[in-house]
Amino acid sequence: MLVYRIGVDAVVPFDSSKLVSLREVVYNYLREKMNTGELLPGSFFNLREISEALGISTTPLREALVQLETEGFITIFHRRGAMANALSPKIIRNIYTIIGALESAALMSAASRMDSGVVDAMEEHTDAMVRYLEEENFDEYLSRNNEFHKIYINLSENEELIHRLDILKQRLYDFPRNNDIIYAWEEAGLKEHRDLVRILRARDFADAARYIREVHWNYDVQEDFVRQFYAKHLEAVERKKAKLRG
Repeated sequence: MLVYRIGVDAVVPFDSSKLVSLREVVYNYLREKMNTGELLPGSFFNLREISEALGISTTPLREALVQLETEGFITIFHRRGAMANALSPKIIRNIYTIIGALESAALMSAASRMDSGVVDAMEEHTDAMVRYLEEENFDEYLSRNNEFHKIYINLSENEELIHRLDILKQRLYDFPRNNDIIYAWEEAGLKEHRDLVRILRARDFADAARYIREVHWNYDVQEDFVRQFYAKHLEAVERKKAKLRG
């Protein structure tokens, strides 16, 4: 939207949408710093350093911080700045419950569009995951795992649900980015993928939704693996903190 700002010598057209774009630039910058481990869980942001690094005022920075707080990545403290949130077992449990509910809802809403070709594609992703795991090509393995779930999630055509799931999964795996592999967990997950494909081939969508909610994204079912995964994750975070202090 164009509004007009009075300058010294003239009335100058000003595109107010650039304010939104600047907030997004700051938001993406902060998210990348968190993903790479430059801003670690439990650490406070130096807002002045960030403003100077980007050459911006504090307004778009604070707007980006509010968005990150709304999404659960940080906590803003009055007069103290912002702290990057760490994951706790309770938070992980809560996120699993929400993801299970949202993914099962997505599958049910997409049921009428899930023909045999869709299920074939899910099976192909699972087969590729087996191959990439054997080859220790973990980036491609994790990418295929993500695509497996996206097939039925995107078919829901529910943009709000899709966005919320993206944010929740980023909180689980991208802060900082965590590509650790627990082989026993991956093998169990691959079996769950095949079970889900089998249920979908029988076109029992209610049972498929139940399986997603009560098995694949059930914290109690996955707890042993989750604790192993995040123990390694915490060790990596502590190593990074020690390196920054050194």
